[in-house]
Amino acid sequence: MFTVHEFSPGESPRDTEKLLRAYLAIWNALENFRYLSFTLRPFTESQVRHWFDQATSASVHYLYAISDDGEILGIAAVRADPVSLCEIIGLGVSPDRQGRGIGRLLVSHSLDLSRSLGFDCVQAQVFADNSRMLRLLLSLEFIPVGIEHHRRADGADLVVLHRRTDQASEGLGYATEHANSPNRGSLISSADGQRSPLTEIPPESQYVGPHSTPIMAGGRTDTGRSLNKAWGVNAQHALYREDGKWYHHLQQFPGALFDSNGYVLFRTRDEYLNSPYLDHGQHLNIPSGISAIPGYVRVR
Repeated sequence: MFTVHEFSPGESPRDTEKLLRAYLAIWNALENFRYLSFTLRPFTESQVRHWFDQATSASVHYLYAISDDGEILGIAAVRADPVSLCEIIGLGVSPDRQGRGIGRLLVSHSLDLSRSLGFDCVQAQVFADNSRMLRLLLSLEFIPVGIEHHRRADGADLVVLHRRTDQASEGLGYATEHANSPNRGSLISSADGQRSPLTEIPPESQYVGPHSTPIMAGGRTDTGRSLNKAWGVNAQHALYREDGKWYHHLQQFPGALFDSNGYVLFRTRDEYLNSPYLDHGQHLNIPSGISAIPGYVRVR
């Protein structure tokens, strides 16, 4: 048996350390890693600590499934952005515990969380080669709404799925997992500064405590595209965030980050990855905003 709880980083140092160790073990597990990482680089302790430290300001909430004997079996991260949407940005289940319904339960609790926060839709992103996770989300009535090409370092595409939170579904369960469940997989949030796709068809169990979580990370690409065209930037990949402090990761170059007043252009991947002004964590964070980066072009 297991239950799902919400975790608030910083409230208990002991709990934080326990979740940190479980997070690293699950996210870096051979069976999960390529479905959780955009860059295919191992997740590091410093990255995860940074995500925990930034959880409140980034509107990210963590849910975890724990067994009766205290073992953390799976973790989900949900980002609730009142300006855009609620997104499951990461979900992983311990490899030796997959296929028991833990992912399904985490997804269920993520939907409950988003609903309690007033969101009517939840988004998830899954790498196209993660067939088990795709099957799980489709069984939970998620609908594919788009695809982002060549998002992983090895060229894998990313499938974008949505689900309304007011839907009732027989596929959502809140009790124990089924040991022979075929819906195995996991949702990922990448440590490379991006959200992770799902890696073990996620969902989340009996919910205990208040919380909100995100599924997708990054700005609105349609706004980025429109400004890219209107301002004649000619970037191959354009991302927008009104305050310029938090984005998905750029995947094609030249790439541009836009805020409400201007943009900064990175002509090559090396220039982007080596910029000291960018924090390449689970998402791309710029604490002072892109307007503080040398080379920022103010248009408005």
